[in-house]
Amino acid sequence: MGMRTLNRSGQKEVKIVGVGGAGINILNNLNIKSNMATELWAINTDSKSLVRSKISNKIQLSNDGKGMGGDSIKGWLVAKQADKLVGLVKDTDAVILLSGLGGGTGSGVTPVIAKLAKKFGIKVFAIATMPFKHEGLSRRKKAEITLGELSANVDVLKIIENETINAMKTDLSTAFGHIDMVFKTEVENFIKTIKSEKK
Repeated sequence: MGMRTLNRSGQKEVKIVGVGGAGINILNNLNIKSNMATELWAINTDSKSLVRSKISNKIQLSNDGKGMGGDSIKGWLVAKQADKLVGLVKDTDAVILLSGLGGGTGSGVTPVIAKLAKKFGIKVFAIATMPFKHEGLSRRKKAEITLGELSANVDVLKIIENETINAMKTDLSTAFGHIDMVFKTEVENFIKTIKSEKK
């Protein structure tokens, strides 16, 4: 499928999507504002996370507002049944997905959105964090499986290891601030790439 119609600003549209609790936290900390060419979206199964988010565009996937309890299969099933996600991806030109892998929503939902976007011929960029060592081998394995699924359906995939935070010789607040800046830089680079390809 071809590119979408230009909006009034003369630019193609980009949607930056935070998926799951970690992805939404990342999106909240980006300090990137929505405009005619860029929309911010928060997607989660946990309604409390969505209520706390300062992002105005929100999609709650679960009917009961509860999270997936770390079950990525449940997250995948909920996403597959969500018609709202079709509306999210089909009316844009590129999607930038932000998520933390290893949990129920991040690992279950992110690959579904990526695959759906590719089905509509949309550019997909993704940035994902991998679990800390102390979160256990099961969560790590789940994250690695998700990486394989994402790789098959994205144009560019960037991985950030949470464990690098522990390697920083500074306080946690400063370390997380550094990670936020890495995300912001990557997102801005993605947007520049997308816009340069539209001319």
